[in-house]
Amino acid sequence: MEYLINEDIIQHINNGEFTIDEIEALIEIRKFINRTSSRDYIDNGLVDSLKSRYGTAPVVTTWGDYFQTEIAYGKINGEIVSIQSAVDTVKFDIMSSHVIFSGKGISFHEWIESRYEEAMNNPSAMKEEEIEEALHLKVLRDYHVTLGITGVFTAAEEMWYNAYKEDVAV
Repeated sequence: MEYLINEDIIQHINNGEFTIDEIEALIEIRKFINRTSSRDYIDNGLVDSLKSRYGTAPVVTTWGDYFQTEIAYGKINGEIVSIQSAVDTVKFDIMSSHVIFSGKGISFHEWIESRYEEAMNNPSAMKEEEIEEALHLKVLRDYHVTLGITGVFTAAEEMWYNAYKEDVAV
């Protein structure tokens, strides 16, 4: 059976730590990430092996679980003020990752890595905006590669993304 909320955060929901809107946003991000990523957070074979060997398995097994629990615990720990805002940011970044990196060759990926390394090792040689861009592009690149972003976005998500891009540009 497919669950909507990772069991690790159920106790917090039962304790009333999230509003209905926050719960819906957490469900939304889990479904979105699981649908758009082609790679496993933890391979199903490894999960089965751990369960048979130790009698238990990790509860965070998909990328959707990972993002859902990270955002939930960010809210619980006071690091995130708005779950919906965090969800929107992650969705926008995932979609941007696909737009920026799909079809790009290895040289583009290497250029992103070199800009990131330069920003980390020699920040005085770059403007603040260039450092921020290098860091953000590295995050987007890592999303694209690690999650294997597929670009399977709904029409509504595409419309939301394009409207969000326009709002950010203004």
